[in-house]
Amino acid sequence: MSNSGNSEFLSILKGKQRFVIVSEKELDFSSQDENRFFILLVEGSSEGGGRIGAMGSRSVSVVMEFILKNGAATKLLHLEGERAKSFEVPFFVARMPLSLPDGSQFVVYGAVDRETVLNYEKNAYTS
Repeated sequence: MSNSGNSEFLSILKGKQRFVIVSEKELDFSSQDENRFFILLVEGSSEGGGRIGAMGSRSVSVVMEFILKNGAATKLLHLEGERAKSFEVPFFVARMPLSLPDGSQFVVYGAVDRETVLNYEKNAYTS
């Protein structure tokens, strides 16, 4: 994992801010396959499971895109403000494991969905 990608990714995992990961494939840093993933930092109420029955809300405050290739994560994108708020957290988020570079497992909230990743990329790279 590249130093800057490694430190930023691990600081998010270990931090106190709530986040959701959306990836093309399961996140496995021991894999040699290329995998794009987004990290959405979220804020807001989690009453009623986040948004169920119009109770609670989750607002995206920061959006980051990474590419994982040959065990190295490289940050491609960082959005904040109104651009980040245009992203929505998928309704189908669940707890999912990811394999870190040292082989340890970490459980995060996220989704594996290539279509959502493609939609996020379209949103991120168009004005």
